[in-house]
Amino acid sequence: RVVSTQSTGMSYYDFNPESLQIEEDDVDVSRPISDKVLKYEEFVNEVLKNDLKHVLEERDKIYDEIAEYMKLQTSIERLNTIETRPIREMIDVGCNFYMQAEVKNADFIYVDIGMACTCR
Repeated sequence: RVVSTQSTGMSYYDFNPESLQIEEDDVDVSRPISDKVLKYEEFVNEVLKNDLKHVLEERDKIYDEIAEYMKLQTSIERLNTIETRPIREMIDVGCNFYMQAEVKNADFIYVDIGMACTCR
């Protein structure tokens, strides 16, 4: 039985395991339908679950990259709003190690976009 709640728009299943009492005489394993079900279960478990795992890993990599670009955007916006020159910043030099940097001229900002290319 599916119950829908209008306030949240979510639904939940009211599952009663006692209603699924199946006698061994009712199941005939030699039937072709059960063979198809087994094939589909094998396909889901061996192919689709592995594909899902790889897709989720790729998604996480993309999310990490987006977070890095958002952090860069925030830093650039902050640099543009600062009126005093030179600007003192804490710069991440990798692996969450920071060092203090002094920016004398922030008119141009160079960003490493990969493959040994920079963007101004």
